[in-house]
Amino acid sequence: MKEIETISQGINIIKHHGYFIIFLLMVIEGPIVSAAAAFASSLGYFNLYIIFVLSFFGCFIPDLIYFSIGKTGNKSLIKKLKRKYGEKRIEKLVRKLHKNKRKTLVAVKLTPFASVPGLILSGLMGIRYKSFIMISMITTFFISAVFVTTGYYFGVMFDTLINYFNITIGVVVLAIVLSIFYPYLIKKIKEIKRLF
Repeated sequence: MKEIETISQGINIIKHHGYFIIFLLMVIEGPIVSAAAAFASSLGYFNLYIIFVLSFFGCFIPDLIYFSIGKTGNKSLIKKLKRKYGEKRIEKLVRKLHKNKRKTLVAVKLTPFASVPGLILSGLMGIRYKSFIMISMITTFFISAVFVTTGYYFGVMFDTLINYFNITIGVVVLAIVLSIFYPYLIKKIKEIKRLF
């Protein structure tokens, strides 16, 4: 039961250092951490409204950074993106951005594997800051709302399971959910590290 001990230690660290650590984790991987923090808030560890605000800014700030990298970059940045993410994928994103910048920006934000190169290309291809901020804020609001709501109600369901069944079933369900999201979280962290 080493995994349960590790999870318990992680919860204790976050509990003692509060919202600041949660915010930093949300900047690295907003949606998954948002769901986990909302889960913890349903169990009484955190305030749900604060978690939602942190989720929003934890997702919006990295988008703004990637967009700004594109805005201040030059055409050689496209070559770097092609090497990193694949020539076909980048050319497809460029075509879609030429065709409909706003629609493609929304799609990019909703597609995990396309978000980083898509946001950089959006800046590089001349979307204005005002348009980007409006589109990004609206999309981020809905993404945060979905993940926070899902995490919260999953926590409520987990709490109900614990009350009606024994703790073992609840731990098994939590372990299954964490095993599903853990590889995704590691993949996103590696993707961000490769960018720098």
